[in-house]
Amino acid sequence: MPALPEIKCLQMTMLFLVTCVCCWILGVLIGHEAAKHAINIGIDQVEGILKLTAKKAPSPRQNPCGLAQQCPPQHHPFRLTSGGDLNVLPRLCFDNNSIFAMNSDKLGRGMNIAVLKVSTGDIDVKSYDMYEGDFSDPMVNFLKSLPNGSIIFIATHDDGATRLSPKARTVLGEMGSNEIANLKFRDNWVFVTGRGFNLAGHYEQIVHRGESQQSFGDWPNHAVSEGCLLYNSSKLHQTEH
Repeated sequence: MPALPEIKCLQMTMLFLVTCVCCWILGVLIGHEAAKHAINIGIDQVEGILKLTAKKAPSPRQNPCGLAQQCPPQHHPFRLTSGGDLNVLPRLCFDNNSIFAMNSDKLGRGMNIAVLKVSTGDIDVKSYDMYEGDFSDPMVNFLKSLPNGSIIFIATHDDGATRLSPKARTVLGEMGSNEIANLKFRDNWVFVTGRGFNLAGHYEQIVHRGESQQSFGDWPNHAVSEGCLLYNSSKLHQTEH
């Protein structure tokens, strides 16, 4: 039987070991909670910084009519896009207003025309079928009747060439078009010109059927023209964008 002092020494040793183990476990638990608390504080701080940055960062500003650059003061942005297939109508944005979309009931197959009267700011929209019927002469008469101080936007939809007469091509050429003589079946074409004054830049594009990627089945890519118009009632001109 061990002596009393030895028993007490053994008990003290066991108590010491148990105490050490408990302290170690407690330290691990406290350290884990401290680390977890520190991580949570860090996450909260990062989230706060991100929220503050998001509030301060200005949102990207889209230019009117989706132009690549901002127009100078007093200029009027425009973007003219031809139609696509039978269901994709032409589009005209002017001063950030969707002119053709607001007059969709007036659009149709053939030549779609919007006329801006600078003196009043009024815009008139008309469409002339160039696939069936005889609408070349009415279109010519309309174009010839426009007063000086008019800006004319023309965009094809579906087909603008089949019933387009030589006379109409001549009139459009006299208005400044360089491509109207080359317009063929289901080519896409857009043209912007002025009556009684010349635009500082030439705004016209033709996309031939079969010579570009056919984005709409039997129809080619859109033809597009865009820029910044500067004008007033006494001095009319246009600056390139």
